[in-house]
Amino acid sequence: LFPYLVKVTKELARFVSCEATDLVLVPNATTGLNAVLRSVPLKPGDSVFFLDCTYNSVKKMITQRCEEVSAHAVEAPLRLSTLTSPQDIVDAVVAALPDNCFLAVFDHVTSNSALLLPIADLIRECQSRGILVLIDGAHGLGACELDLSALGAEYYVGNCHKW
Repeated sequence: LFPYLVKVTKELARFVSCEATDLVLVPNATTGLNAVLRSVPLKPGDSVFFLDCTYNSVKKMITQRCEEVSAHAVEAPLRLSTLTSPQDIVDAVVAALPDNCFLAVFDHVTSNSALLLPIADLIRECQSRGILVLIDGAHGLGACELDLSALGAEYYVGNCHKW
């Protein structure tokens, strides 16, 4: 089995433009997201930021993890009807980021509305403020051109079975 896992990991790395050593194979995106949320060193008073269009099970994972460590789950509204450009999304996020934000979680492509978020810009804005970024790419991998090395998010979790 091991040689096949190595082969698949190398092929996936080429597909998403990163090193094979930067990838971890997990059963599904939920498992990967949960692993990240449980492994980041959240402290009491830290905040985890996410949008109201975040996948519901991810919201629940964030909320549960924050409750366990006395951190804050900060959900910000994204008023889809008022958006006219990707920059509107970036501006809304920047305006809503809390000062004590440790981690921001974004969907690459939102599940319910199929909105492609400008993740490269969101990653850049968050990282310029010292905020770690977790991308839920469950609906992005295979649907969008993906260069993980260029994106530079600390964490990108995806599913290979949806495409």
